[in-house]
Amino acid sequence: MDNNPGPVHAGTSLTGAWALKRLMSMVELFEWKKRIIQYRRTSARDGALFQMPRLSKKFYLGSDVIRISRQLLGKRLMTKVDGYRTGGIIVETEAYAGVTDRASHAYGHRRTERNEMMFHEGGVAYVYFCYGMHWLLNFVTNRADVPDAVLIRGILPTVGIETMLRRRGREKVDRRLAGGREC
Repeated sequence: MDNNPGPVHAGTSLTGAWALKRLMSMVELFEWKKRIIQYRRTSARDGALFQMPRLSKKFYLGSDVIRISRQLLGKRLMTKVDGYRTGGIIVETEAYAGVTDRASHAYGHRRTERNEMMFHEGGVAYVYFCYGMHWLLNFVTNRADVPDAVLIRGILPTVGIETMLRRRGREKVDRRLAGGREC
């Protein structure tokens, strides 16, 4: 059965697993998987395969949150915490069109201490604890006072996998390591 929800319109959440399948052809997905396998075979210090420039602030100031959500697919997300570098390729996103999106924390212009970050100018992180279990990362988009954001639902781990496993209390890489249905 096809789970395709049809065309995506502003004001609806874009589920990244479906978006990934829709936006990346199987050939492109296969090429990413080949590059990741090749990357994992190289030494940890050789990151040339995935060198990408940082996204500019201007990237996040666009007014089409769905477009930005799509453009983040395939980009690298990297962290360095306590001297340990971890990261991977963004494979699943979800767009939240602020005040018109019922799934958004800012639906109907709700502005609270918790979601205040969503009302900042694009390019900042909005991180929150969900259901007392998960920390979720969003990137705020659009201009100030327009609370659009893109949730990063999943990455395909490529760097610091051993550190990720240790932090998450896992012994092997599976989709639960870094979220998403495609990992």
